[in-house]
Amino acid sequence: MAIAPISGVGAAAATTPSTAAGGSSKAGGGFGHLLADALDKLDATQVQAAKSSEAIATGQTQDIGKVAMDIEEASLSLQLAVQVRNKVVDAYNDLFRMQI
Repeated sequence: MAIAPISGVGAAAATTPSTAAGGSSKAGGGFGHLLADALDKLDATQVQAAKSSEAIATGQTQDIGKVAMDIEEASLSLQLAVQVRNKVVDAYNDLFRMQI
């Protein structure tokens, strides 16, 4: 199973907002809409990892490989989101300190 870029966050650099959101982006949605979609997908991966962990703990599933993949995907998604946030904050601080 190939792991796609973090739910649209990595794909945002290579696509336009209308194609990154699956072609259903509203006109004028822009960066805020793309960011909200990426955060929704990040939340979905976190929820899926929690459900998988609960299923293995309660004995509802025996597929440890799928559980490990769900947890790792959620972890990597969160790490990428934190790094993107850090870069955005750094860029904002650079702009704030820029002298006119």
